Amino acid sequence: SGNPVPVRPTRRTNRSPSSILNCWCNAWHPLKDAKARRALAIYREAVNMEEFHSTPYAVLGFYKVIESAYSSDPGRANRLGEEIARLLAVDNYDFHLRGIGFTKKDSPDKIAAFLREAGRHAVAHANKNPAVNPDDVAQQRQMSAAAFILRAAARCSIKGQFKVGTNRWDQDDLS
Repeated sequence: SGNPVPVRPTRRTNRSPSSILNCWCNAWHPLKDAKARRALAIYREAVNMEEFHSTPYAVLGFYKVIESAYSSDPGRANRLGEEIARLLAVDNYDFHLRGIGFTKKDSPDKIAAFLREAGRHAVAHANKNPAVNPDDVAQQRQMSAAAFILRAAARCSIKGQFKVGTNRWDQDDLS
C-alpha cells in the first residue's frame, strides 16, 4: 500500500494563500515598481498573520505597509491620520472605534497616535509600555479592532500611493 516513491503532499491552507504562492496580490498584474511589490508583500504577510491568529503582528504589518507606502514623504507621520479621516468619512467604523476606546467624533490624528503607540510600538518594542500581552483577552480584542482599521488604511495607502489594488477584483479599476 502507498507509493513506492516518496511524494510531497500538496500545500494547503485553511482560507488564505501562503506567502510563497504566486497567485496572490502581486501576481495578477506584474508590477515594475519595487516599492509597490514590497508594500503588497508586507500586506499579504499581515493578512496571513491576521488569518492565523497573530493579531498583534498583523497590526504591525499593516502599519509597516503605511510606512513603506510613504517612506520618502516628509509628512509621513501625518499620513495615517489622513487615511483614517478618509475612512471615517466614507465608512462606518463605530464598532471598531469603540473597540479601541474612541468614537467617530474623536480626532483622526488622536486615533492615529493611539494606533502608533498601542499598536505598532507595543508590538515592535516589547520592552516599552504599553506592551501587548498575547494572553490578555482584552488586549487581543483591542488589537483585533486596531487591525481592522489599519487593514483598511493600508489598503487605501496602497491604492492611493501606488495605484494598485489589493485584490484581483479591483485591478481593472486602477489600471
